[in-house]
Amino acid sequence: MLSEQRRLADSVEGQSHNVSIKVTTAPERTFGIGVDDAYRGGSTVIAEIAGVGEVEIRLRNDADSGLFRSGSEHSLNTSLAGWNGIRKRLILSAQ
Repeated sequence: MLSEQRRLADSVEGQSHNVSIKVTTAPERTFGIGVDDAYRGGSTVIAEIAGVGEVEIRLRNDADSGLFRSGSEHSLNTSLAGWNGIRKRLILSAQ
């Protein structure tokens, strides 16, 4: 399964996609080395995407993260931002 996720990540890198998500955790503050300035200080939610699994989605620092409650469902335009090797999940940036 890990190799399938890496293959998926490689196939969509640099492209923007509309995805349907189901939020699994409340938003948490986005921080870390290498985080784009538009997302630093914003929020990150953990969500499920059908056929992909669990992903991290970074929300811009000017976005209203209050809409992203655990269990809520949304459709977002996202692009691949990276791979969380520790948690073994894709990191997406909401547009």
